[in-house]
Amino acid sequence: MAVVVLWVGPKQSGKTREATRLVHYARDAGHSTAGILTPSLHRNGSLAGYDVLDISSGDRVPFARRDGRGVRRAGRLDFERGGLRLGRKAFGSEAARQASLIVVDEFGPLELDGRGWRPIIEQLFNEAQGVVLLVVREELAARVAELLWDRTPRILPATQPDSIQTVLDLLPSE
Repeated sequence: MAVVVLWVGPKQSGKTREATRLVHYARDAGHSTAGILTPSLHRNGSLAGYDVLDISSGDRVPFARRDGRGVRRAGRLDFERGGLRLGRKAFGSEAARQASLIVVDEFGPLELDGRGWRPIIEQLFNEAQGVVLLVVREELAARVAELLWDRTPRILPATQPDSIQTVLDLLPSE
């Protein structure tokens, strides 16, 4: 059964940047990693959207944009079909089920409403053997923790210096 960690911080506080650092440290320590990261894109100093990066394969495609051209609208973002497809592939892979560290960047309002990555993440909770790290906005952390039913997640501030080491210490030996 997977260990669940909520990687928490305010919007635009560096949660993804720190999750990326965690992935690099885990790999350097010999651990397998999987899941997705969603690095932000900025144009002229303002947020333009996000890409989705498959941690296992290195594939990166557009995920969400503020330009109104996506296939699914949520808030001020339009989600791209290719980004959604890549995320589902990353979470549904054998690599994700076997990885020491699986990153879900991010588990947010869509997932709380039963959409987005939630169906495949629920399945992953039951099949994964390692740590499932959910990147979560601070204001949603309590609701996400309640949603996990019988699991008691570790809640860590994403930008606190010792949080990376805390997760590394939770990873199973390979």
